[in-house]
Amino acid sequence: MEKAVRLIEIQKMRSQFLSEFNRDWDVFLLACEPNLSGAQQLHIGNHIRPQLACWGFMINKNLAEHSDYSKISHLAVSVEAVHKASVIIDDIIDGDTKRRGQDCMHREFGEYPTVFFAVCMLAKGISQLGDLFSGEPRWTYTRMVNTLCDTIHAMCKGAIAEISATAQQQTDLSFVQTIINCETAQLIQNSLYMGFLLADEPNEALGDMLCEIGTKCGYLFQVMNDMEPFCNPDYIAEYKGSVNADFIRARKSIVLPRLYEMCSKRERSILMDAIQNQNGFDEVRILFERYMVREKVAGEIEEIYRSIQNILCRIGQSGRAEWAECFSTFAEELQNRYRTILYPGHGRDN
Repeated sequence: MEKAVRLIEIQKMRSQFLSEFNRDWDVFLLACEPNLSGAQQLHIGNHIRPQLACWGFMINKNLAEHSDYSKISHLAVSVEAVHKASVIIDDIIDGDTKRRGQDCMHREFGEYPTVFFAVCMLAKGISQLGDLFSGEPRWTYTRMVNTLCDTIHAMCKGAIAEISATAQQQTDLSFVQTIINCETAQLIQNSLYMGFLLADEPNEALGDMLCEIGTKCGYLFQVMNDMEPFCNPDYIAEYKGSVNADFIRARKSIVLPRLYEMCSKRERSILMDAIQNQNGFDEVRILFERYMVREKVAGEIEEIYRSIQNILCRIGQSGRAEWAECFSTFAEELQNRYRTILYPGHGRDN
């Protein structure tokens, strides 16, 4: 019963935070460029990164009593701005027409205005952090701004490496994992960590554990993104306007190195031909099923999830038992989402 009450409280707090975040997000978009602020793509999503920022913040607060989300909401807006800017640019580069079934921003307003709007979001997000923490101790101000800028830098480096990758590099697991760490895991990790840094005297050991959780979650997010075209191509066609397995556009996919290490010499030739010619999705999907990549990745995901739970146990033992218990429930929600992607047909939370 006590746990059930805590879970109800945490859901209530999450709802309150997201309501405030949505209001601040609308104000932020208007400040960026009012004529483009109504783009459909800017107002859809599950707010994972803002929620992670809030979780990082709440680890240093009394979960049952805290109700002021103003500062963390504005921080979360800056974090979400980085994510949205990267997504709308990616959609232009990749030629996607839809996002979550809605027209991509560049389809509504054109590519050039959309690119400049993305730059506006990045600049305004950094500027907002400066305003938010200008009255804080200098180390807090500097660390916040530097962390966000370092995140943007890592994401751009990863993107450059990805679009410049050779066919052979796309089958190199360590190369693909490095890109995932730069492009996805850094933002997820720092969403948690920057929320955590709002504490008056943040505990560095605790911060390291949060970063570890964030990195693992970021890796899982990207793996699921790479797996979905193979596990549920019909949904991807509706979601993005086409079945756009990344390798068809000369982009990295965790599926390729996983397959390459198991394929025969003849099958590797088929795989390399598909990568180099940017076609052959059906042939690659046959190999995907033949070598049970879905099941192997599912096992990897379960192992990573267990490692996240082990970190949460350590956090609980450090005196944050209530937070660890509540975050564990949040992690279970993410795990269920992964399972739905791998094994579609059980409903979906958009």
